[in-house]
Amino acid sequence: MNKPPQLSRVYPTTVASASTAQNIVPTDDDSNTNLNFVTRAIYVGGEAGDIKIKTLNNDLIVLPNIASHFIFPIQALHVYDTGTTATNLIGLA
Repeated sequence: MNKPPQLSRVYPTTVASASTAQNIVPTDDDSNTNLNFVTRAIYVGGEAGDIKIKTLNNDLIVLPNIASHFIFPIQALHVYDTGTTATNLIGLA
């Protein structure tokens, strides 16, 4: 069975539960990523809002209106300050 392209890389997938976590401090500085790993998901522990990320495929997107206390499954490389209004973010991998 062929895996979808986004799951065929050596990066973590969203198939298994998280084995590590990291508090995310959003930053607009692309040269200094704020994640130590590719996320499997992002948890919104504070206020609901938008999250601007760079995806595993280097796409810049805004995830709109993510609910508080919600785990959003997404493979992210970076979380940006500008465009992110959700608070207390935690990266899961």
